[in-house]
Amino acid sequence: MTAPFFQGQDLAFSYPDAPGALEGVSLDLAPGEALGIVGANGAGKSTLLLLLAGVLPPSRGRFVLDGAKIPTPFPPSVRRRLGVVFQDPDDQLFLPTVYEDVAFGPRHRGLSPQEVHAAAWGALERVGARHLAPRMPHALSGGEKRLAALAAALAPAPDVLLLDEPSAALDPRARRHLIELLRSLPEARIVASHDLDLVLDVCPRVMILREGHLFAQGATADLLYDAPLLDAAGLELPLSHRP
Repeated sequence: MTAPFFQGQDLAFSYPDAPGALEGVSLDLAPGEALGIVGANGAGKSTLLLLLAGVLPPSRGRFVLDGAKIPTPFPPSVRRRLGVVFQDPDDQLFLPTVYEDVAFGPRHRGLSPQEVHAAAWGALERVGARHLAPRMPHALSGGEKRLAALAAALAPAPDVLLLDEPSAALDPRARRHLIELLRSLPEARIVASHDLDLVLDVCPRVMILREGHLFAQGATADLLYDAPLLDAAGLELPLSHRP
């Protein structure tokens, strides 16, 4: 197996009204790997993703990137290597046009205007959304917003993409397009999702969380076809494999 280049070790976090929201979870990610994170509501998926993105500081644990410990809060040099796609695209699209949202990250990396333009158009091209560039984000459909948010995350050229429920509220065609897109990306990806069929299609390896703890991890097909294991974690078989 390729040596990991991004790791979270013994991570823990508590909210004021939810102590032990995450407790002692570790993960590693190899370059270009796609890792799924699944679990029932309240299992800690989104919390773990926010810790990995540097949005929340862990109450315990450490992060390693390229063999070096990352200080918390993450410095800008580390944040630039992590692209985040939030569960609700409206949390990340805030400028007057899609182009401005996608150009925001490259512009704040200090690139020249020509480099910013190339990065923004290149990211929109990668997700098949160049036609959305002049549109106002609030006027987009749910699927279009997700494409715009993904382009905005890709534009600064991150090493790791962190995606929270990327298929939520998508119609079947938009969902299929998203799956094909996620499978084609060369960046390392961590996908937290209730959509077990998407995880099966995109992620060769999966982690199952239960009540803030790591419950199981391994090959996606092995774990997500195991009905008793899923039942113990508060999950059900993927729709494609139910009788």
